[in-house]
Order: sequence, then C-alpha cells, then structure tokens
Amino acid sequence: IAHGALLVGFISTVMGKMTARLPPPGGVSYKYEVKFVGPVRFGDTVTTELTMSAFRPERRELAFAARCRNQRGETVLEGQTILKLI
Repeated sequence: IAHGALLVGFISTVMGKMTARLPPPGGVSYKYEVKFVGPVRFGDTVTTELTMSAFRPERRELAFAARCRNQRGETVLEGQTILKLI
C-alpha cells in the first residue's frame, strides 16, 4: 500500500501547476486537510482533481476541494487545500 504522503504530493503538484498560471507574483499552497478513505496499491493509476470551492478576497485565498481516485473510480482521498495569493 502506498504511503499517504504520495497522494498529498499529487495534490501539491496540481497546485504548483495552477500557481504557475497565475500572474506574478503568483501564490503558495500552504494548507492541506485530507482524509484517506481507501488504499492505493502498487500498480494503481491515481487521478487527482481539484475544484475551486471558495474565494476569500479579504484573505487573498482560494480554497479547493481535493479528491484522488483510483483507476476503478473509487475515492482514495478527499479533503481541501488552500492557495494564498501573494
């Protein structure tokens, strides 16, 4: 079974790609609240999906719902992450 940090790394990678598309100076992902709801096994294909769930202009933050699924469409991680605009 894969370590949960691998899935959080997938979320971080997607956040990094989104941050690169922001106008300078960009942003930083700084908060991850996740729940591991299923195992990821050797050979699994994992898809990571982020959906913007809130924009907090007073805090300069974007909140994203996070979900990872395996090749059978089963959710293996759910949670949220925050992107702080610089």
